Amino acid sequence: MNLRSDHDIGAIILAAGNSSRFGDENKLLAKFGEKTVIETTINNIAKLFKKDEITIVLRNKSKLPNFLKFLPYKLTIVLQENFGISESIKQGLNNFITKDGVIICLGDMPGVSASTYSKIRNSLSEQEDKIIVPLYKGKKGNPIGIPRKFYGKLKKISGDVGFMQLFSQLKKNISFIEIDDRYILKDIDTKKDLQHF
Repeated sequence: MNLRSDHDIGAIILAAGNSSRFGDENKLLAKFGEKTVIETTINNIAKLFKKDEITIVLRNKSKLPNFLKFLPYKLTIVLQENFGISESIKQGLNNFITKDGVIICLGDMPGVSASTYSKIRNSLSEQEDKIIVPLYKGKKGNPIGIPRKFYGKLKKISGDVGFMQLFSQLKKNISFIEIDDRYILKDIDTKKDLQHF
């Protein structure tokens, strides 16, 4: 089965959070099966995207840049001391500004399957003027697909809310797709989340 579309689409993996609710350990470096949370997420995405179609956005003062430096993907290091998810998105987008679209992926969602990323990528390719938002039983989840048409608006977001702050402005431009993958709703914020994943 061919999981890929022919459109030039990039994956921005957001991994620059400070893991404040997880305790003294970076949640993305916590064990998830035989690998870490972030490795599992990256591996699922890498089944669908080529090496030059992936960028991983990281916080400068964390262990992740050193941990991931041997991977064949572009590492985008955010140098600011204090920033929200919006800044991570904008920094990642700078690498892919000429692409037809991007998929905003969360590093703490290791359960999202390659099949789900494929459905979002293909929907983004088929609906070039629509933002793609996945649903599981009617609930909005992640990752989200953004066509190039909306890069300008994406670069204007601010704070720690991310793309969601644009929802009210762009309702007519959103295509919701139902996906049979409960993990689009499940991220890891606390050690309890990880234990019950």
